[in-house]
Amino acid sequence: MLYFYRSQRVNEVWITDETFYIFPSHSEKVIDLLVKYNFHWWVMTRMELAAKHLDSWTERGMALAAFGVESVHEETLKRIDKDINLEMMFDFRRRTKEKKVFTMGAYIIGYEEDTVESILADYQVLEKIDFDSYQFSILTPMPRLPLTEKIESLYGIFDRNHHHYNAYHLVWNHPHISPPMMKFLHRLGQATVNAFRHYASGLVRIIQRRFKEKGLRLLYADILRPFLHSLYYNERSQVFIP
Repeated sequence: MLYFYRSQRVNEVWITDETFYIFPSHSEKVIDLLVKYNFHWWVMTRMELAAKHLDSWTERGMALAAFGVESVHEETLKRIDKDINLEMMFDFRRRTKEKKVFTMGAYIIGYEEDTVESILADYQVLEKIDFDSYQFSILTPMPRLPLTEKIESLYGIFDRNHHHYNAYHLVWNHPHISPPMMKFLHRLGQATVNAFRHYASGLVRIIQRRFKEKGLRLLYADILRPFLHSLYYNERSQVFIP
């Protein structure tokens, strides 16, 4: 598959598997193939794994790391089985800046202990950590999960329309925040903490790294050629790989 992608002049691959490197032997084989075909690659993984293997992965082409931050409160992180803390977040951010890796953190608002004031304070902490991008979600009790049973028994769920179970709506009776206020806080995070200036600084670092690797060739290899190829590529054509 990677050979086919490369033959089609694709040079960026995003591994959207949140369990990447949970099975190291398999993931190492994937990375070896990415190196063999000279890909720049983006990956979704756990922050503690990305931190542990940052040097090795960047040397072998990783350009972007996406991971779950979920909370800036250590008691919450422990409760949801996250092996990270604030100190690790700040250190990981420092190291990814040095390596010129774009960072994308997923963050959840609406834990039962959250208030309007606490979420606004959390946003200030996220600004200080300064990842390049954040994906904000509202805590949602998905069907058949232990969390759902707890929320149902303690607070109740008022919205059974599963079209709203997309992490953008508050569907349960939060003890401190109303649904309209939660939606406002979600949009506020996207508009302020996730502002374009953060994206821009991350993109600049990627360009700086590519320029160091390729010089002016990056203008053709990473910008002009993919654009020209997209003009005539037929994405509807069927492909059969033997």
